[in-house]
Amino acid sequence: MRNYFTIKSVGLGAVGALCICAAAYPNDFLVRSNFMVGNYLPISVYGALLVFVLLVRPLLARLSPRLVFSNRETVVVAAIMLAACGVPTSGLMRYFPALATGPYTYSVTNQQWQDANVLHYMPAKLVPEGWYREGRDPELDATLSPEERREREQRASLACEGYSRGIVSGRRFIFFWPTGSGPRQIPLRSWLPMLRYWGPFLVLFCIFIVMMMVVVQPQWSQNELLPYPIAELTVAMIHVEEGRNWPAMFYRRNFWVAFGAVAFVHFVRVVHAWFPDTMINIPLEWRLLPIRNHFPNFTTHAMQSWGLFSGRFYFAAFAFAYFIPTEVSFSLGITPFVLAFMTYFLWTWGYRFNYENLANSGAGAYLGMTFMILVLGRHYYWNVLRSALGFRTRTPTPRGVRAACRVFLLAYVGLIALAVVFGLSIYMAVLVITGVGVMFLVTARIIAETGSFFIQTVWKPFDVIFGLLGGRAMGPYTMSVLGVISNLFCWDPRETLSCFVINGLKICEREHVPRLRMAGIVSAVLVPCLAVAFLANLWVNYNGRGSDRYILRGRNLFRRVATVVLRERAEPARFAELQRIDRGEGIFSLKALGFRFRNIAGRPSCLPWLAFGFGAVVFCYVMKLRYNWWIIHPIIFLVWGNGGGITFSASFLAGCLVKHLTIRCGGGRVYQNLKPMFMGCIVGEIGMAALIMVFNVWYYFYYGVNPVRYFIFPA
Repeated sequence: MRNYFTIKSVGLGAVGALCICAAAYPNDFLVRSNFMVGNYLPISVYGALLVFVLLVRPLLARLSPRLVFSNRETVVVAAIMLAACGVPTSGLMRYFPALATGPYTYSVTNQQWQDANVLHYMPAKLVPEGWYREGRDPELDATLSPEERREREQRASLACEGYSRGIVSGRRFIFFWPTGSGPRQIPLRSWLPMLRYWGPFLVLFCIFIVMMMVVVQPQWSQNELLPYPIAELTVAMIHVEEGRNWPAMFYRRNFWVAFGAVAFVHFVRVVHAWFPDTMINIPLEWRLLPIRNHFPNFTTHAMQSWGLFSGRFYFAAFAFAYFIPTEVSFSLGITPFVLAFMTYFLWTWGYRFNYENLANSGAGAYLGMTFMILVLGRHYYWNVLRSALGFRTRTPTPRGVRAACRVFLLAYVGLIALAVVFGLSIYMAVLVITGVGVMFLVTARIIAETGSFFIQTVWKPFDVIFGLLGGRAMGPYTMSVLGVISNLFCWDPRETLSCFVINGLKICEREHVPRLRMAGIVSAVLVPCLAVAFLANLWVNYNGRGSDRYILRGRNLFRRVATVVLRERAEPARFAELQRIDRGEGIFSLKALGFRFRNIAGRPSCLPWLAFGFGAVVFCYVMKLRYNWWIIHPIIFLVWGNGGGITFSASFLAGCLVKHLTIRCGGGRVYQNLKPMFMGCIVGEIGMAALIMVFNVWYYFYYGVNPVRYFIFPA
């Protein structure tokens, strides 16, 4: 279509997306610089967009009219690059290879895992070289000669332990050689068999998320009028009025004053980080340790009370509070106070609130928000579903939504079918795929409604299912497969694909770019992005440069598997029946379902805290909709306990206060006039973060050592 999807717009967007996927993991874990993505204000996209809008686009317009990028073409480029940010690091590929290799490596030194033979309960087709180790599968061992066993075990060790520890050391680098498996070659051949299963699953998942966002976006944007603060900032950076060279905010003096002030502060701080003895510092952190020491019981028993006595000021979070509803920024600001005081009072009453309770309440909150999303848009969603299934509807569906809903349903069914192929029963597959979908849906809702650009969840679908059913009802085989799927997408969802896509669709709507066509292009570009990000991850880690130890916490899954196996072995007859049902259930079996129901042994605290989170979100949302004076937003229960909720709370609270005083003392006119200044605060932090990232990359490859680490956004 003219002025929308031209060769130069789609081509530039695809090239940018592939560059992000190729460079993000090496930048984050090889160079150890500011994260290229890291949150929902990705430096890689917004830094490049700033340079493109200020310098490249005006220069191209002067060179030739054919090279001019219209607003719509720039939106296409930005939307494609934003979607790609959900793939290379914490959105997906930071965890996928590590989950496939980590258990094999850890089992070498873990006697409990060896006694339980935990590797036996993961399907061989889903891991490199089938995690082969002599004795893991006696039936397979019987078909192999001693030489073949040694060769297969060497390949498995090279693929898994080589990923975790590296194959070479020093300044040497090795590269891919698909047909080789020598000690100085990246063993890509060991990964190819498992990619026949995981590849279609990951592609279908991306399509599933993209189309789900296409379905919900018209309801959120046009019917519920959510503010989309990040998308509005993006449009302000892109949209150029006719006859001008730059967007309107770049012509405002207060924008450049704020931009320069923020850039100057970070410039001084980064120079101080490099030369602490010769450069002054401008502190943005505070620590109230003397006050904290006066309240030993509170600091010991109040969950994450450290966030009340120490912190850091973030200009971007402070500025975003100016653009979002007051009740949202206020609620984000008081979140750590609510959690700390609630857990402290529970302790004084004799109840110890732990992280398991926190995770269950968070899961309940996400379910409650999903319930409210469906209730608020019940007529729209029912109309879209009927239209997608071929029934007549009284109200026409928005253009492209019907087709998107059909693709979404097909992708959902396809994911369940592939999960069954992996080894899950159909109801377990439905539970885990639906749980992951709920998490991605609600995180996108948080972004659209609040603009909180750093979100981490405190729960995973596996934890909730395990808490409700218990290990005896699930079985070790089901636990392994379901847990890996859950951890893959939900381990640290600070870069979920849904959030990037929903912002991309909003900026497309603002510039009247067709959403379905845009979604189709994004889905197509994500396929090579998955491959490039996967190869970049392997290259860094097989060269021994990854050192991403955060994934070590993923050992909890197989630690649970080992505990269940060793406990159930005390009753050999029951354990034999559990194994037979767990591995031989197939798609569905009434006998197996009955066995699981009879052996449910969930944790007593799971249901009450699920109900609490669900009820708290529904109650706060109903009160917010019914009464204008209600100032507590349900975002509290969606983000409490996670790093973003604590890290940015003080900045959001300060921004809320400034906005309130501005409107109260200056009125709406002053509020509108000051908007460019707060945009300058956000763009100033993004610009400095991008500049530091580029400098660090140059420094690493020029001098061969890691630069001094200075992070503008949380790492």
